[in-house]
Amino acid sequence: MGAMAKRKLRPRSKILGRTSKVTKSMCKMLVSPSRNPVRKQPLEAQIKFHNLPVKPRQLGRKLREHTKKGTRYLCAFIEKIITEKNHKDRNDKDGDNTDADLKDCVLKPDDITTTYDDVYISSDTIKALEDLTLSIQHPSSFTFGILSSHSPPGLLLYGSPGTGKSLIIGAFAKQAQLTFLALSETDFESALVDKGAKKIKRIFAYARKHHPCAVFIDRAGSIFRSRSVVGNSPSHLHNINSFLEEMGATTRSNTRNPMVIAATNKPFDIDDEVFRHLGRRIMVDTPDRAAREQILKIHLRGETIADEVLSELADTTPDYTGSELKDLVWTAAAIALRESALQKGKWKAPEGSENIYRVLYKAHFEEAKKQIRSSSRYTVEKLREFHFKFGNVVQRNTESDGGV
Repeated sequence: MGAMAKRKLRPRSKILGRTSKVTKSMCKMLVSPSRNPVRKQPLEAQIKFHNLPVKPRQLGRKLREHTKKGTRYLCAFIEKIITEKNHKDRNDKDGDNTDADLKDCVLKPDDITTTYDDVYISSDTIKALEDLTLSIQHPSSFTFGILSSHSPPGLLLYGSPGTGKSLIIGAFAKQAQLTFLALSETDFESALVDKGAKKIKRIFAYARKHHPCAVFIDRAGSIFRSRSVVGNSPSHLHNINSFLEEMGATTRSNTRNPMVIAATNKPFDIDDEVFRHLGRRIMVDTPDRAAREQILKIHLRGETIADEVLSELADTTPDYTGSELKDLVWTAAAIALRESALQKGKWKAPEGSENIYRVLYKAHFEEAKKQIRSSSRYTVEKLREFHFKFGNVVQRNTESDGGV
């Protein structure tokens, strides 16, 4: 009886479960493989350190076999588990088996703050964008004919830097209540040849899963630059081939396909075959006089301006992009604030004091224009020439020579 009682009190390893008769003292005799950072530690510590996916029943069976085959057998088993887990961890880190690396790219409609009220968009551009959402607004009309068998062509926005291409797409996604995958060049950069190509496949798989969804690729001229350019890396060629494969699948069917929208400052650098799949092309030109006045009104909200300043400012800022107009207004407001603060002797306002009232006059904008200058003239002319050959829709600037 004493022997039986002693046997019942023998400690068991917590990780082994009831199926194993191997004691904790036997576990402490086992050591990990030579490359294990916690070698010479008890087996329980090894399992806990590596967070190994080993079920107690499986480990108990292996430990029982160990009593017959020796310590090397069990060490080989543990090393195999560690190797498989490390391989899985590397794949997860590279994003091969998970969408976790896409979470920073995903924007839900509630996450987007830009609306149509915050950006100037021409009526022609709005119509072109709304065509992409016809299948959402009128689903029954897409059950027969060509609309049922093919998706709309991809959309390409191009224009000078600062013309608001990204803002336009953000406002469109908000208006249409679309899940929005915003991607740029850094999302495809990798030293591994096939990492970018695999990510493109996951992007389209994610977009189909979360239909309706828009895939927006910024700086497409760099991401999909022509394959004929000398010095392209193997990973760049793989990225283009993967994108073309996904776009081919998109155009061959109309089953939960994403809307594909790209934007670039250099459409002439895009690979010819990629360019063919982006069949709807919109040039976001520098704003004309009427558009400049609308953009200035947006950026002057909450400011007090002198009479006639807005109209005159719209007349005297040809070739300014929307971004440059925003910088111009900000600079003028800062100049007016500095002037008001110095006049009142309150360069540094005491804590809790009232805001310093400011009025923006013509002189403030004249001074601001010395600091903020238009820088897009050469690029605009080149883009207009390109658009004349290949484009569809343009936010028109009718004032400029050679405008389209």
